[in-house]
Amino acid sequence: MILLILASLALGAIQTYYYGGAAYGFDGFDQPSRFSSFVAAQQYAAFLVCFIAVLLWQPELSVTLRSTLGLVVLAALALNGSRIWFLGAVAVVIVHSWFSSRRILGLAALGASTVALGGMLILSVGRIDGVEITDSSNRILATATAVVTGVDTPNSVGLRDLSFRSRMYTGVFEDLRGSETWQILLGHGTSSGGSVALRIFPETYKPSQIDANRVIHNEWLRAFYEWGVVGLCLLAASLFSLPLGIMVQLKNAQWKRNAPVVLAFFPAFLASLSTENVLAGAGNAVTMSLALIIALLWTPATGAKQTNA
Repeated sequence: MILLILASLALGAIQTYYYGGAAYGFDGFDQPSRFSSFVAAQQYAAFLVCFIAVLLWQPELSVTLRSTLGLVVLAALALNGSRIWFLGAVAVVIVHSWFSSRRILGLAALGASTVALGGMLILSVGRIDGVEITDSSNRILATATAVVTGVDTPNSVGLRDLSFRSRMYTGVFEDLRGSETWQILLGHGTSSGGSVALRIFPETYKPSQIDANRVIHNEWLRAFYEWGVVGLCLLAASLFSLPLGIMVQLKNAQWKRNAPVVLAFFPAFLASLSTENVLAGAGNAVTMSLALIIALLWTPATGAKQTNA
């Protein structure tokens, strides 16, 4: 795990600072480059939150190593700027504090992480005039400031993506309101969400280039629009069977140690489905992060004795 974390951070540094984020951290010429490895920036953020969860629940690692790596991963997450996965990281820390056998230590870790990450966010800002951030490389802080003050950066670092999603979701709901009953129940068909994007953003999307499986940017809404109530219920049942199954197995001594890791990461995973279409492609960094967390359920407990054959 340590080698995986170090290698992932190294690849992120190479892609971001050597290649200048030309392919995977690039959000437009008017937007700051985001810290990312050779995968989409939003997906890389999922990997970072996965690393935070792993480090919090590995007591066999030294405190110094866990703290150092944790701060580096938090810094990478701040530079990445994913807002939904930032909230996911906060959820992971809160759940860890709740499950911690030493509540005082857990609360101290929560406070230290909050202060450390807050300091990193502030350091990532170029200059502040009054309440207006004039040059921010961090979308998390830019978004928080824009929401509180109503003033975004000149290049709309904070609210640009939120405005896009708002228009997209409004268009989908408009189509749903005009749909027939059978379409509400069974959906409009797989990839039909692309037609909504073509209608709302004709200047941005072209029929020959659009990725209809990812354009809605909300897996729940996509399932409802394309597969109807039936498909949405099937998706929810398949996803929520995981935490329910884990809670049933909490009495299992082997699972009891790492089950909270999955339960801590799962809310962030569910939240990511509300902003991206991560299920459209198998084996991406988001689903691999969840698979890695689940694999921890089968790792032996610390100090477990091995029997000789």
